[in-house]
Amino acid sequence: MEAQITRIDQLHADALAVTEPGSHVELDSLVASTSSLINSIRGTLERLGTDAKKGGPDAEKKVTLVNAQRKKLQEKVQHFQNIEKVYRDKVRDRAIRQYKIGRRSLFSLSDYIVNPDVTEQELSTALSDPNTQIFQQALLTSTRSSQARSTLSEVQSRHNDILAIERKIQELAQLFTELGVMVELQELPIEEVARQTENIKTTTAEGVAQVSRAAKLARAVRRKKWWCLFIILLIIAIIVIIVVVTQVVNKKTS
Repeated sequence: MEAQITRIDQLHADALAVTEPGSHVELDSLVASTSSLINSIRGTLERLGTDAKKGGPDAEKKVTLVNAQRKKLQEKVQHFQNIEKVYRDKVRDRAIRQYKIGRRSLFSLSDYIVNPDVTEQELSTALSDPNTQIFQQALLTSTRSSQARSTLSEVQSRHNDILAIERKIQELAQLFTELGVMVELQELPIEEVARQTENIKTTTAEGVAQVSRAAKLARAVRRKKWWCLFIILLIIAIIVIIVVVTQVVNKKTS
């Protein structure tokens, strides 16, 4: 992905220097391919994150790994977005320069005397609507209609480029935000696992203590049983002795 983004940056410079139709084919294709790759990676990370949140002995490690990869992807998306922003600004500057040059050349020899200095309002209008009336009038009144058409075509092309770049920047911004939210949400299972682990430790300790008490009680009960049995046997022995002695005494008396 990094190589593709670097190549896109190189193609941006080439696109600014070339205006022939079809000169952006490789750039457009590579931008689409890179966007598709980013979405594919994001989908894979979402599936891995969902699987990690199900729990298991390695759940914490899985979530940590997924979060790290999400952050790396977020960095790549931000890099891609920054490159697109720089390209958009350069395209806009190129369109402004072309507009200024075209406006001066178109009207300097026409029957209409206008101020050759272009206002910010005119620039904004021209960039937002390249079919602005100023160029349409130039095509009808200027003796340089071919130059007017060329200038209009150039500004229209740059205008379309800017719109496409703006859409891509918005998409990347949305993706960057979504990745940030995902990373934040994925911290919850780690905290939950930690709490569960602590609860298990506490429960285990309590269980060990209860087992220890139960063992002591069992030993005490066994001792008491043996003592009861001994006392019963002793009582029986005493009774037998009394009976025997009584019989012997009675015989002697008789």
